[in-house]
Amino acid sequence: MADTHLSIRSQIIPIGGGHLVLPNTAVAEVINYSEPAPVAEGPEWLLGLLSWRERDVPLLSFEVMCGQSKPSVPVRAKIVVLNALGGNPDINFFAVLVQGIPQLANIDESRIAAMDYTPEADSVILSRVVVDGETAVIPDLDGIEQRLLDCKKKWFKAPRKRRSANNAAANT
Repeated sequence: MADTHLSIRSQIIPIGGGHLVLPNTAVAEVINYSEPAPVAEGPEWLLGLLSWRERDVPLLSFEVMCGQSKPSVPVRAKIVVLNALGGNPDINFFAVLVQGIPQLANIDESRIAAMDYTPEADSVILSRVVVDGETAVIPDLDGIEQRLLDCKKKWFKAPRKRRSANNAAANT
């Protein structure tokens, strides 16, 4: 019988004070930081709305969602746009401010180990792990999406494609 060796193509993403570990399929794109449009009455962790691929995408701070202080925006800051996988048509994508360029990695059981961790009821951390000797967090993407949906009525219109100037002129 052949020895099966399961590995998951992942991204190790630097954030303030640590790393996130996500399957590569969750990541839609990594882009350079640009200042988001401010949001009135949004929670502190919502940094604003990002214009991406003609859509308004909420940009959040994972650190603030976890009760930490708002991170600085270093020169090499990036934004990771994530696919919203919860199936709700109101949120197709959301983005996270990160502190550098994510690293692609094939992670198998020899490279990752779970840490002792019991999430709190409202935690956005699914698990704490050690990857190649470094501590990291696996975020609860469903929980993050739910937080976005819970406060969406106050600060965010349904995702829409913006009309470009050329399309607007053609329709007049």
